[in-house]
Amino acid sequence: MKLKKLSFLAGAIALTLTAIPFAAQANLNSSSSTVVAQARKQGGWKDKLNLTDAQKTQMQEIKESARAQMREILTPEQVQKLEAAKASGQKKRGVFRTLNLTDAQKAELKKIRESKKAQFEAILTDEQKAQMQEMKQMRQNRRSQAKGLKGERKGKGKFKRLNLTEEQKTQMQEIKESARAQMREVLTSEQVQKLEAAKASGQKKRGIFRTLNLTDAQKAELKEIRESKKSEIEAILTDEQKQQLQEMRQNRRGNRS
Repeated sequence: MKLKKLSFLAGAIALTLTAIPFAAQANLNSSSSTVVAQARKQGGWKDKLNLTDAQKTQMQEIKESARAQMREILTPEQVQKLEAAKASGQKKRGVFRTLNLTDAQKAELKKIRESKKAQFEAILTDEQKAQMQEMKQMRQNRRSQAKGLKGERKGKGKFKRLNLTEEQKTQMQEIKESARAQMREVLTSEQVQKLEAAKASGQKKRGIFRTLNLTDAQKAELKEIRESKKSEIEAILTDEQKQQLQEMRQNRRGNRS
């Protein structure tokens, strides 16, 4: 009975740490993100700034001039790659990274971009400039928040919130590798091959095992291996870490209700 409780508690670690970043993300609905979302719905920053027809015409001329200057810097082969990438819907930054630009080309392109930006700002009113600055700040805040959440999600599989020691991390890795080896012994060669192919394609672990057509005997053996792994992981946690885990579970329940 005690072993089952320990197994259940350890098994809750992954589920708990998976839920926490999403709960945190839900709390990041700040006024700045709302404003940016509204701006996108309204057609982007140009519509948000209420540009006049004259300003829109001037901006279009500036963009076309900058585009022509950029093409003069690129080789015919680079221009061809640029057009093909744009036609396939790739993002602008990603496209330029594939062009293998020289340092001289990068410097020239940077000058053109800065000149275009200065020309854009020159045709804006003071009020529009203030709005533009506010939107830039909002965008930076959103990026910072997104990076923070991404970092948390990356750390969830390593029990980052429990502040594991290096020794604990090493022990956990050894436990996982041992369990993985035992699972492979239970599977047939064909099932192992399917497992590797599915993992390489980015499928989720649970979904992968459902496609292996496991026998009842295999399911029972795999269950025993998983429970053993969970109990071994639980055994290397300190009392404080166990308490932290319990608190995270309670918070998760509170977010659900």
